[in-house]
Amino acid sequence: MENLIVKYFQKTCSDEEKKALFDWIDADAANKNYYRQIRNLWDVNLISEAAGDEEQNGITYLKLIKELGSSSNGLKPSRFRHIMIRASKMAAVAVISFAIAWVCYSKAEQNREIAWQTIEVPVGQRVLISLADGSSIWLNSMTRFSYPESFSKNKRMVKLDGEAYFEVIRNDKLPFEVETAQVDIKVKGTKFNLYAYRAQPNTETTLVEGKVLMAFAHEGLPEVEMMPNQKAIYTQGSAMPEIINNVDTEIETSWTRGVYNFKDITFDKLIGRLEHYFDMKITVKREDILAYRCTGKFLYDETIKDILDVVKTSKPFKYKIEDRLITIY
Repeated sequence: MENLIVKYFQKTCSDEEKKALFDWIDADAANKNYYRQIRNLWDVNLISEAAGDEEQNGITYLKLIKELGSSSNGLKPSRFRHIMIRASKMAAVAVISFAIAWVCYSKAEQNREIAWQTIEVPVGQRVLISLADGSSIWLNSMTRFSYPESFSKNKRMVKLDGEAYFEVIRNDKLPFEVETAQVDIKVKGTKFNLYAYRAQPNTETTLVEGKVLMAFAHEGLPEVEMMPNQKAIYTQGSAMPEIINNVDTEIETSWTRGVYNFKDITFDKLIGRLEHYFDMKITVKREDILAYRCTGKFLYDETIKDILDVVKTSKPFKYKIEDRLITIY
């Protein structure tokens, strides 16, 4: 059965093989649990392939899947966690939490419901993933991203709480949509950066290539079409987003290359980003500090203390760090 499951992940199954697999999953709760375990290992391997030696990662994965397959009912939770930790070390990220929202299969229907998966990126890490249609996506620190195993016949839909850089494969008949807390992004084939942490009041979209349509959660607001080198900043409760032309897209997407690059942004916006990038709470005792304009470039592995120390060399403020709280005064 392991070989059939892997064939399904590789999209080389015939219709008869798919039906046999779905019937086997439906037949027993242990089968369903075993499938989930193999799915998790497969996803970790996909991420590791983007970050390391693909051939070696494939060999390691096959060893892990063989070990997992040593029991027809899967492994005990403690044993499975051990294998997952070993698998995650192949990737250039910390252990990633995968949550699979399982939708039960119906034997009465040939077309099954799609299972959604969620990736939660640990603090200080970034992840590159590939979707079923070939689109690639970078996910930034503290990002939660949900996507289906395969797309529906009508559209390609994913969900984002965080920051991501998308390179979407063009398909005029199957539009691509990103759902966030405040806006929905609709594209056919394009490259864009989307900053959309649910806890932040601003949602920022920077278009690198192609076209983007922004649709808003609030009724009555018209869709906004963006052109390349434009940045749209939508603040919760606003009538329309602010459109900035001729932005430097290299700066906006520099985090995918391991660099935080800020150019003439307010300290208020810088704080919002640092809170999510480093999982810290930052409070400011003087409101005028929030209006400071900041420019800087920092490597991904630098600490929040490193960044604040550089910023304060040209701005009059001090700070103190207590556990996960930073106070600026």
